[in-house]
Amino acid sequence: LRRGVGLAAIKERHAKLFFDQYTPRIKRNRDGLRPMDVVIGDVHPHDVCVQYGDRIVHARLIAWLDLATYDIHVTAVFFEEGRSVRQEDIARSFVVMVEDWGLPKSLYLDNGKEYKWQEMIAGFKALAGLTNAFECFIKSAGEAQEMVDLEIAAPAPEARAIIRARPYNAPAKQIEGVFGIL
Repeated sequence: LRRGVGLAAIKERHAKLFFDQYTPRIKRNRDGLRPMDVVIGDVHPHDVCVQYGDRIVHARLIAWLDLATYDIHVTAVFFEEGRSVRQEDIARSFVVMVEDWGLPKSLYLDNGKEYKWQEMIAGFKALAGLTNAFECFIKSAGEAQEMVDLEIAAPAPEARAIIRARPYNAPAKQIEGVFGIL
């Protein structure tokens, strides 16, 4: 590589190396987040294979990470070779997570096909709108009157119910770091 074009060549020929070593990172904090404000969902292959007779079964982890507390809810699923996680697997895992933790206000998901099930996403947005609508605050009479007088239109609660990660950007989801630790 010539010195003048070295970085450009790395970017074009070794995208992962460029992304890992030369792309600046954004540091974020979790100040102000409450439990279940944002839950990150992702699927992770697990290095466990089990042999049943002549079949080999592979494990996948469907994980949900509460961004405020870093609690993780994991559903392990086992598949024969050639089968991957499907939308119905995500739906079952999501229902179990909601039964255990409650309904999150917002989901942060990647762009995988298993998370692009429009009926489930539309249903979650409707439910998220209900959970946000029932939020309660204790205010004095004066503060409550000020809130009414302002008449500021709040954004639709479902507007941020689903947040999508940038494609091919694993570090954008904090759950990837947790997978590295696990």
